[in-house]
Amino acid sequence: MNWPSGDQAAQATPARRGPPTVTNLAYAAQTASAYSQRLRAARQRAAIYEVEIQKKLAISAACVIFALLGMPLAIRYPRGGVGLVIGTSLAVFSVYYVGLIGGEELGDRLIVPPFFAMWTPNLIFLIVAIPLLLSVRRAGSTAHGGDWDQLKEGLFGWVTRIRNVKFGMRN
Repeated sequence: MNWPSGDQAAQATPARRGPPTVTNLAYAAQTASAYSQRLRAARQRAAIYEVEIQKKLAISAACVIFALLGMPLAIRYPRGGVGLVIGTSLAVFSVYYVGLIGGEELGDRLIVPPFFAMWTPNLIFLIVAIPLLLSVRRAGSTAHGGDWDQLKEGLFGWVTRIRNVKFGMRN
């Protein structure tokens, strides 16, 4: 095989000096825009996978949180009957489902981080379950046949107590 000598190779390839010049500025702007679009699309694809991972973990933890929410309701309000059980179950499921689907949409669109998008419904129900657990724990809070009014007082009674303290009212 006959290879070209060093002088012949240098003449065959033109020498480049300095960075390449872009003569069309619209092309340069379009390239940066295309790059940012590709970068956003890649981040969005990664967020979709991260949301799915967090959703699987959050739904698993929801079982424990629902148990923490259901125990005080079952202990405190045994006379509520089937209506209380079905109504509470539908309300909890509906709010959780809407929160989960809404969070998934916000996480997929990169509006909210995937972790917060999927774990916010669990946090909301945990915040509701803790006062119920504490109210069952108090002395005198045995199962004495509660109904809807006592359930409302258990969930939202703290608002009335804060209002009474703020305005100096007594019960």
